Formats: sequence, C-alpha cells, structure tokens
Amino acid sequence: MAREKSRSKKRNAGDGSYRKRSDGRYEVRFTTQNGKIVSRYGRTLEEVKRKHRAALRELDQGRDFSAGRPTVGEFLDSWLEDIIRPGRAPKTFETYRNICNYYLKPDLGQIRLDELTPTRVANHLQRTLAQGLSPRTVHHVRAVLCAALSRAYKWGLVPRNVASLVESPRQTPGTATALTREETRRILDEVKSHRLAALFNVALRMGLRQGEILALRWCDLDLETRTLRVTRTVQRVGGKIIWKEPKTPKSRRSLTIPQSLVEPLRVHRAQQALERAAAGSEWQEHDLVFPSSKGTPIDPRNLLRTWHRLLEHADLPRCSFHTTRHTAASLLLAEDVDLKVIQEILGHSVLSTTADIYSHLSHKAFTEAADAMDRALGDLPADLGQDLGQDAKRPESN
Repeated sequence: MAREKSRSKKRNAGDGSYRKRSDGRYEVRFTTQNGKIVSRYGRTLEEVKRKHRAALRELDQGRDFSAGRPTVGEFLDSWLEDIIRPGRAPKTFETYRNICNYYLKPDLGQIRLDELTPTRVANHLQRTLAQGLSPRTVHHVRAVLCAALSRAYKWGLVPRNVASLVESPRQTPGTATALTREETRRILDEVKSHRLAALFNVALRMGLRQGEILALRWCDLDLETRTLRVTRTVQRVGGKIIWKEPKTPKSRRSLTIPQSLVEPLRVHRAQQALERAAAGSEWQEHDLVFPSSKGTPIDPRNLLRTWHRLLEHADLPRCSFHTTRHTAASLLLAEDVDLKVIQEILGHSVLSTTADIYSHLSHKAFTEAADAMDRALGDLPADLGQDLGQDAKRPESN
C-alpha cells in the first residue's frame, strides 16, 4: 500500500532530479509549471544545486522556460544587447556585433545552443580560414564565441564552453611596417603646402594614434613650453563620431613637442583663424587643433583617404595611417633612443608590447652583444668592437 502511494506521488514544478553524468559532470532536471523539462549542469554537485536554486528564483519571478532552448544566433543577440552593449565601449560593442553577424551567425546561428560541439566550432574556424580570413581575425572570432559561451555556461544554458576546447589557428607574429628615412622626407615634402601639413608632421614626428591626433584641442598644447597632452581620442562608431577616454591609462600622457613642430603649429593656428572667419556662422567651435574646414571633427575615414592620396602623389606604396606611428618609432630606434622612452612616447601599457613590435628594428643591441662575447673570449680587440658598434649605429630601415 505504501509502495502504491509512493508511486502515485507527483513531482511538483521545480523539484529537481540530480545525477552524475558519464562525462563526470553533474546535472539536475526539473519540470516547469507548463510541463517543460529543464536541465542545469555543473562540475560539482554544489554548483548544480546553486544553479537549480537560481532557476527556481527565475521561475518565481515569472520566467517562461517553455519557449524552448535558444539557438546560437538567438543567444548571441541577447548576449550582445544585455551584456556587451551596457558594459563595453561603443566601439567594442560594434566590433563584437560585426563578428557575430558576419562570422558566427551565418554558419552557426541556426544550431541549438546546447547542441553546439567542439567539432562544429573547429570546423567553422577552419572554413573561415579557408575563405581567406587572416589567422588573427579567426582568433578574434573564436574569442568572441568563447566569451559568449562562458556567459551561457554561467547561466546554466550549456553544460560546458565548447569554444574553450578548440585551439585558435596559429598566428605568425607580424612586424611593424615603417617608412624609411628617404620615404619619410618625401612624404613630408609632399604635404608642405597641404592644409593639414601640421597634422601629418605630428603623426610622423610624434607617433600619436590617429584618434589621438583628431581629438587634440588647443588647450592640450602649450607651444611656449613645447608640451602636448593626450587626454582623449575620437572614434567613428555606427556612422557617428564619438569622444572617449584614451585606450589605456598609459595612453593618457604628456609629451614634448619637437622644436621643428612649433613653428608649423603656429602657422596652422593662424590659418585656422582665417578659416573660422571665412566660415562665419557655419563654423562649429570645438577647440580642435585639426578640425574640418567648418570646425567639426574630421572623420577618420576621410583622413585615411587624404593620406592615401598623398602617398600616391609622392609615388609611395599605399599603407595604413598607423604606419606613421611605426615610422616615428623606427626613427627613434635608429637614433638609439631607449626602448623604455619609446614606450612612454607611444603610450604602450607595457614595455613588452613595444619590444615585440619593434625589436626587429633594433640591430645595434644585437651587434653589441655579439661583439661583447667576442671580447669576453679574447677573439676581438676592444677598440675594434667599439668601431663596429659605431658602424651599426644607424642601420638602414627596410
């Protein structure tokens, strides 16, 4: 009689059934008010119990579990809107959204989230590589998927983060492309009569980022003390120009303006006063050092087009505007400026970043190290080593 009574007992909505799976993880299954069976997973029994309690709270708050488990595409959309948009910079959100829309959802979007497997992710990454995406881009695709699935795992929507089990494609370390001394002189000659001559001089002589240059205000410059302060940057996000804080705390920095730049900047300021007067009521004052002819911020895309036209007129190969930054660093290295100083000028967070990017340009240190070993073993006269070190002082840039 007691057995019959036990068999007839009906499980209430939310009551859980716990088990240890064959893969070592724990699972709890419970039924919603609508009869939908829902599972939560964890590495330990305590973790599963915690997720079960959280799910019961969601049931009490009215969450509808009967809508079915989301697809990868559906989850990515909600993750972007609920987690990334409120918590990240607008540019970061735009980058994540583009990766999801262009590189994840077309191939994986229709798969049910809890049915995504490491094999499917690995095959997808291989296909994107075969379609011509760079290993670096594919690395970012995997990173975004991994971040999204990490959130899905925390919410108990998937038993594991399958993207974390797939390796990124091997990336070949890149080297910074820089203009040679002769090429730098050619482009500086080309821009002499250009409206933005001072801008390109600042880029090539000080190594500022494009966004930092376009966000410069006259209040950030003191031409008497030759001081320039980087306090903000500008970006184009969703078709709009926005101001934001510098990339990292190290990016917020104070630099000394080269003496050769002081007079060009004074001339530029005088020319800007004439433009302001000519524009009259159409001028929009933002105190920008390098605005458009109406005082508004220059669109980074328009600056890039101008840069490409100048390169073409100077008979130089097309390259990114960021090449100006690499050029400034390579010229400083060729003049034996300490790598730590270059790090501070460029605003890199850590010295290793500067070393990784520009170590291939610093030949002198390797020459001196080789000569030091020869001197240590008595194979090279001390004065000859010094002479060779002097010869290696200014290597040709490639």
